[in-house]
Amino acid sequence: MSEERRRILEMLNAGKITPEDAARLLEALGEEPEAPAGQSASEPAEKTDWISVMESLGEGVGKAVQEVAKPE
Repeated sequence: MSEERRRILEMLNAGKITPEDAARLLEALGEEPEAPAGQSASEPAEKTDWISVMESLGEGVGKAVQEVAKPE
């Protein structure tokens, strides 16, 4: 498993990104996410909206930074 894939899955597990964001990021890495339940892997995927991907990624990073910078 690549380091990038591992980090995306860790962010997903921590709730920092949504499953949809994780799927888009994995797709951007050239790694196919598993097909959602009820959809076969052979069905054509929707075209990726890269602006939305970057906006979502920015939101996830912003949330993570806020969590780290939160005073205790």
